[in-house]
Amino acid sequence: MPELQDFVRGVLLPGFLAGIGLALVWRPWNRAPAEERAPKRAWAALFFAIAFFASYAALFEPPPRPFTGTRTLGGVDWTIWIALVAGPVLFAGSFLGRFAVALWALLAGAVLFAVPRAMVRYHWSGGEAAVWLAGLAILLLLVGCATTGLGRRTERASLPIVLLIAATGLSICAGLTGSVLLAQTTGGLCACLGAAMIVAFWHPRFRLEAADLSFVVLVLFALGLCARFFSELRGVDALLLCAAPLAAWMPELPGLRDRSPLQRGLLRCFAAAVPVGIAVTRAILGFEPDPYGDDYYDY
Repeated sequence: MPELQDFVRGVLLPGFLAGIGLALVWRPWNRAPAEERAPKRAWAALFFAIAFFASYAALFEPPPRPFTGTRTLGGVDWTIWIALVAGPVLFAGSFLGRFAVALWALLAGAVLFAVPRAMVRYHWSGGEAAVWLAGLAILLLLVGCATTGLGRRTERASLPIVLLIAATGLSICAGLTGSVLLAQTTGGLCACLGAAMIVAFWHPRFRLEAADLSFVVLVLFALGLCARFFSELRGVDALLLCAAPLAAWMPELPGLRDRSPLQRGLLRCFAAAVPVGIAVTRAILGFEPDPYGDDYYDY
């Protein structure tokens, strides 16, 4: 049963790896005061990186190693390797305080350099490439700042749910616009966020640290680049998916910030779901089945 095997490899495996790791670190069954058992390191980034790579390798095969010369790496290949490196790097960077921003900038530069490399080489002229890369850098910075800023204002499950909504929307849109491979790859990250959501409901003080959020943003942005430039995701839909963490700031507006944490959490998730829902609806309405049944693209 290929569908069951794909579910086990693409959802249960990464969810189990990420969930077990987070549970062992946060120990939500421990009855000690919550403040005494709340780690301040980017453990989620580390576990997500391992689980994400394992999911992709189990679903397909390990991507070709960079800089070996045996095969030119595509956007998805670079995304998998950058994610695997980013997890440990961001975890280590969580010990550096404000200097960790430099690590995030380096990883963001790696995403912008490696993932759209084929577009720079074969489709964009020199001036056009500069404009595209500058625009993508600004968009990545905006989404990253919005997400990490939310992380300082939220606790427990609301932010993992917001990110899960965005990741699920990207997975659905990628599958409907030309790439089952991208949909399943993004599904591995969805499973990791789902595990974080479960731990968040269990632990009263669970939170994703800034480096954890940076990891999720970098990987989702890289996957979004692949869907936009190497599949058929439309630009408007890509921007709508990027708008999810921006829309999640709605409860911080005057008149809403005084509401109860539960109300603000529900409003945050609803606000994030609106642009994602629009993008998914547009993808459903524009879906055209492939008469040849070839849903896999080489990136």
